[in-house]
Amino acid sequence: MQTIKFVILATLFSFQSYAGGVVGNGAGLVEQNIQFVYLSLPKIISDCVALPNQCAVTPEEQNILERITTIVHENYSSPGRIQFVSERLVPGFFTTSSAENNRIAKTGLGPDVPIYFNEDELYDSIGKPAIDFAGISALLVHELGHQTGETSHTKLDILGAKVRFYLSFKFVNFNYVFGSNQSSLEMNLVNYPMPAPIGDLYLSTDSGASVQLTPLILQKITCSVPGEVLIGFNLTNGHWNHIETNSQAIDFVAWLQVFCRGSVLGTSHRDLKIRVSDKGEILNLEVE
Repeated sequence: MQTIKFVILATLFSFQSYAGGVVGNGAGLVEQNIQFVYLSLPKIISDCVALPNQCAVTPEEQNILERITTIVHENYSSPGRIQFVSERLVPGFFTTSSAENNRIAKTGLGPDVPIYFNEDELYDSIGKPAIDFAGISALLVHELGHQTGETSHTKLDILGAKVRFYLSFKFVNFNYVFGSNQSSLEMNLVNYPMPAPIGDLYLSTDSGASVQLTPLILQKITCSVPGEVLIGFNLTNGHWNHIETNSQAIDFVAWLQVFCRGSVLGTSHRDLKIRVSDKGEILNLEVE
C-alpha cells in the first residue's frame, strides 16, 4: 500500500513542460513558467477551494474553476495549448477591441483553442521577467475561463484576482545570477497544505532549461518509522549558498518538513541541498 500511494503522489506532480509557438519558440524563463503554471492549475484550484472562504469564490466562480480544471486535464498532452506570438511582428494580433489594444494574452470560447501570449509583454526593458507565478495564474484563469464559455471579462478579472491574491502568499521566488557569464537561475516554490502537503519546487534558466524537482525530492524521502506512509512535504527557509571551490555552480538549500502517517500523522525535519550548474543542470540532490 505504501508503494502504491507513493507512486500516485509522485505521478500527480511529475508534470512535463511543453514549449510551443507560432512566432517565437517559448524558450525563456517566463515562457517556461507559463507552461508550468498551466499544468499546476488543477492543484492550485483544488487548494484554493479546499476550505470555505480560502479564495472567497462564489458558487458560480467555483463552477468556472472546476470546468477550468477539466479543460487543463484534457489538454495536458497537447503541445499547442500555449503559443507565443509577437505583436510587434504581427501587428493587431492582440487587439480585440478599441479598448484592448495591448493585451498580454487572448484565446477563444472553446476548450480546443490555444491560449496566445504576447511575447513582447513578458519581459521588461532590461530583459527581466515582467510577470511572476501569481500573475501568470491570474492570466491563465482569465483565458481558461473564456474557454469554458464565459464571455465577461469583468467576472474573469475578479476570479483571476482572487486566485492571484491567494497564491501570492504561498509563492516564493529565488533568483540567482552568475557573475562570470551573467546566466541566471530561477527557483520557484509553492507550498500546498494538507491533506496532501507538497512543496512544489521548479527550476528554470534564461536559456530555456526547466525541471520540476518535486518528484526527485520525493524519491529521496523515506519515513523514519517502518510501516508509515509518506504523505508529502513542505519546504521552508530556502536560499542560495555559494560554493567557494566552484564558481560555475551554486547550492540551493532548504528545510524539509516531511509528513508521514501511521496510526497518527507525524512530522520530521530534514535538510535539502540541490547543486545546480550555471547551465541549469542538476549536479546533485541530497536529503539528510
